[in-house]
Amino acid sequence: MAKEKQGVIIDRISNHLRNSGFTVYKAGNDSDIERKPCVVIGMAGYAQPWLPLPAKEYTLSVILLNNRSDAEMERNLVEALSRLDCGERCDFFSITDYSATLDDDEWVTTWTIRYIER
Repeated sequence: MAKEKQGVIIDRISNHLRNSGFTVYKAGNDSDIERKPCVVIGMAGYAQPWLPLPAKEYTLSVILLNNRSDAEMERNLVEALSRLDCGERCDFFSITDYSATLDDDEWVTTWTIRYIER
């Protein structure tokens, strides 16, 4: 069930970002990445820290791959994430961390997302 739920959460975020104009891929399908700039979304962790309460906490990585640093695109991505309707069962959704690095010829900007659902 947890794997299915993780897929639903990634799909919800992916669809929202696609509707906001971004090219989006799921993590793990690196060979499928054809177009840059693009966003890659993956599940980084899962916990149920408040047992016996049913709330679950998911940690996701949202990665922007680009050929150059692009502050405007980064800002647009953060704004799109902040407009996400994460669903009626979602109790909390926030960006908790940010990093940017140059990896070979790609600019890699990563946001960590905290998603808590009951």
